[in-house]
Amino acid sequence: MKFAAVIDVGHGPETLKQAVSTQLLLLERLGTRLDSIRLAAPRLFDVAYASALAEKPDVLVVAGCARSARRAGQLAYEQKAPVIFLPGLNASDWAAGLWGSLNLDEAIAALARSEIKRVRLTVGLAGAHVFLNDARCGLLPFVPELRRDISDSEGFSEGWHAVRRAVDAGYCLLRRGVEFTPQGDQSRRASALVLRASGNVQTGSVSDSHFPVLSATAFNYGPLGYLLGVARGCTGGEWQGGREEHFVCSEVDLHTQYGAWILLDGEPLRLRGGTGVQLIAGGLETCMFAPGLQIARGNAKRAARLPYGQVGDTGRSWNFRGHSSVAIPESRDNGETASRKQV
Repeated sequence: MKFAAVIDVGHGPETLKQAVSTQLLLLERLGTRLDSIRLAAPRLFDVAYASALAEKPDVLVVAGCARSARRAGQLAYEQKAPVIFLPGLNASDWAAGLWGSLNLDEAIAALARSEIKRVRLTVGLAGAHVFLNDARCGLLPFVPELRRDISDSEGFSEGWHAVRRAVDAGYCLLRRGVEFTPQGDQSRRASALVLRASGNVQTGSVSDSHFPVLSATAFNYGPLGYLLGVARGCTGGEWQGGREEHFVCSEVDLHTQYGAWILLDGEPLRLRGGTGVQLIAGGLETCMFAPGLQIARGNAKRAARLPYGQVGDTGRSWNFRGHSSVAIPESRDNGETASRKQV
């Protein structure tokens, strides 16, 4: 079984400490099964994930925040590659269904013992862009994220790009509200729109008759409330408020101009004109950690821990090759590697 791991070092000493701890745990528990491991700054996510997948691993292992998970999910979805998400700082709520009550150490230990169960995640698509948790439209959701990007910038160049992005997004989004059309309904307008895709983990095969629906919330503000919401976002407060309208639908058409902005799992992205948002059932292949342990913990009537064989035989579920030649890289930069070992 061939693993390639990418760890998000994030911003600040706390996330760096978490990244180093994750690296040491992976090296200790997976040993020779870990073909490569990369620590990547946020601006290098795409390069790190593309390089890891270019090695043709059986599984891509990812640890980091919601944004880094989305980037990994994007490439894994495009290349139809299995991806495993590890607990990390500022991780999204959608992944709780994969980890249960397990912490990082327990999750890596379960992975090392192959105590995992194959599952598939329903992913959202905004045009060609994948999101795992939610898609947000409008200026109000953007304000706290853009503020965070500016404060987390490292160096003049990164800070300047963050400021330019904030100015451009503010100019594009302030001119009008969000216009959208739920499938089979009339066109609507709102100050902000949130479309959620989280919480849909499928443990069995994906049925053609299963059509997941988007859970949506439209926020409508008056002029004064809108300004107060922007002010709260600029100071790090919650922007949510106004009159909320909740609805579900199978697809939403966003009537946006070329170059409009959208937030996918907290990451600002530009759209090319009007965009449809929908869910893809079982679009991403991943795994649940220690499913027997999670079921046993969640059922107070059963004191005995369930044997993993009764939950699902993971040894065959991934269709791994029988043997793979695995190397531990001493330095990816200079190309030197350790001796190889059959596993």
